[in-house]
Amino acid sequence: MKELNMTIDVILKVDTMELPENCIIILSQRKAKVAERPAFAETKIVTHQG
Repeated sequence: MKELNMTIDVILKVDTMELPENCIIILSQRKAKVAERPAFAETKIVTHQG
């Protein structure tokens, strides 16, 4: 996953024209990351709780 830049005020600014056509943005612990996903596949996001 590629990390996205955020401002000092923790504001996320994204130019959607620069992102891959099929992608997800994950926000966690004041960090943002983008991951490209396959065009014709099922994607599952698994989180750990605890």
